[in-house]
Amino acid sequence: MTASIKDLWVPEIREYRLRRQNQGAKNATVNRELSVLSVIFGIRTDHRLLVANPCKLLPRLSEKSGLRSAYISHDGIVRITENCSDWYADIVWTSYLTGMRRSGITNLRWRGVNLRKRIINLHATEVKESHNKRIPIHKDLMQIFERLGRIRDITDDHVFKVNGHNVDVQSCKQPWDRTLNKLQFPKPRPRFHDLRHTWLTNARVSKIDHEIRQAILGHSDRMLAVSERYGRISDEQLVSAIDLLVTDNGETEILTAVNA
Repeated sequence: MTASIKDLWVPEIREYRLRRQNQGAKNATVNRELSVLSVIFGIRTDHRLLVANPCKLLPRLSEKSGLRSAYISHDGIVRITENCSDWYADIVWTSYLTGMRRSGITNLRWRGVNLRKRIINLHATEVKESHNKRIPIHKDLMQIFERLGRIRDITDDHVFKVNGHNVDVQSCKQPWDRTLNKLQFPKPRPRFHDLRHTWLTNARVSKIDHEIRQAILGHSDRMLAVSERYGRISDEQLVSAIDLLVTDNGETEILTAVNA
């Protein structure tokens, strides 16, 4: 939008919304952008600089098309990790076996990794949930962490590196798409975040206790950690639970509201 905000009204906002959709922005993204604009209009309306908030006159775009049900098979993970760089394969396996978000993995520090107890300790400032969190290390993942621990630079606390540099969320986006293109994955294709959904499915099928799997996975909109509401879950309970995890529970399946 190049016009002054006082010149914007429903037609201009509708045009902007359509242009963003044509650029490939998801409906949820456009809704968030217009929510920010609505706040600005609301402030100006409160100060009597405008007579009304035009954003309130437009219905929100439907976000149902973004709803997904995703599961990536163990064979699919093997194919992906065998066809990407070694450093990236470590990150994929970490998400697959822990359910951690990409940002949590790229920000992971050795100070929070206890290989003896097989526990990752994350401070409230390091996770989206905003409360301390513990994640058990799967026995298959221990091999990766032990290897990375042997080659680590003790002056650098970052767990995951690429060519001697710290990885970040941006550097982890393109390798996923490149690998799926290389493998000619059919559409709709899995996303990195679907590794988190896959972990939850595997944990549920493996009959891991509901409270334990919720404590491990976590959700940013949960007011209290599971351990705070139901009593503390010990490190030993977490490790025992992750040892129950069975990862081969079906074929890759990606369902969206469009093709469901």
